[in-house]
Amino acid sequence: MAQLRNRSPRQGLKWNLPQVPWSLLELYLARTMPLVLFFVINGLVLYNVVVHPPTVGYDAGSHLGYILTLAEGRLPTPYDTSEFFSPPLPYALPAAAYAGGLSWGLTAKLAQVLNSAASLGTVLVLMRLAQLIRPGKGRYTAAAAAVLALMPVYYKSFAFIRGEVWVTLFAALTAYEVVALSVKQQGRKQWVRGAIRLGLWLGLAVLARQWGFMLWAAVALYFGGLWWQRKRAQLRGVAAAGQIRGEPRQVLQAALISGVVALAIGSWFYLHLQGRYDSAAAFNRSLQPTFSPANNPTSFYSGVG
Repeated sequence: MAQLRNRSPRQGLKWNLPQVPWSLLELYLARTMPLVLFFVINGLVLYNVVVHPPTVGYDAGSHLGYILTLAEGRLPTPYDTSEFFSPPLPYALPAAAYAGGLSWGLTAKLAQVLNSAASLGTVLVLMRLAQLIRPGKGRYTAAAAAVLALMPVYYKSFAFIRGEVWVTLFAALTAYEVVALSVKQQGRKQWVRGAIRLGLWLGLAVLARQWGFMLWAAVALYFGGLWWQRKRAQLRGVAAAGQIRGEPRQVLQAALISGVVALAIGSWFYLHLQGRYDSAAAFNRSLQPTFSPANNPTSFYSGVG
């Protein structure tokens, strides 16, 4: 008797399963993972914002007191809140809502919900920055978002009413504008507009928190290095390595424009501190007369609390 032919041979794990080329699967994941991570990160931030009490956090009462004082149409003093030295930008919209008649509970929750909006902007700008650095490389964009997604401090910080949330957003925008000025082929008008936008983000950063001044130092150092690279290339009569754009004079012009804009936007609050407290770096604790490790107890260096 003739043996019947086996028309469905077993092939291990591949038996009767549709075979998808790995290259197509990899392409699909590279295109979809950034979007998935965008919603995962911001979904977790939104969840924390909704369920976390606004009164729980580092110096939460002082930050809420800032909103109450600002709603009265004035900047706070040390008698109003220990955060009197902090810039007002993070508290401005909740204060305006409270002054307009919004209940205090909803006002405090609004301040947290705004953090969720800041997170949306931060993740979006981060992904655009990754695409600017590696155009068309979805895996690189997904990797950048994945690194952010793995940071518990991100979700924790964005649940609190604090200025650091907004410094994070403006730091991302600053990084994007700096890289765009460096690698994009732009005309003079686009270059000037980019420098103005950079100054805007730097100015808003220091109106969110004093730590924004660190961005000023970083950008100044970057422009200094960029100018030196272009100057050396010009003197040698060769093109600068990589995709760096702009002549040395353009680099100086961009630095000057962004610096002027940043000062115009962010300096007024620190002039206010200087005029009222005789220090643009006013703080809620007096400085030690001299720097010494002995100014802090041993537990400051060894404690893990």
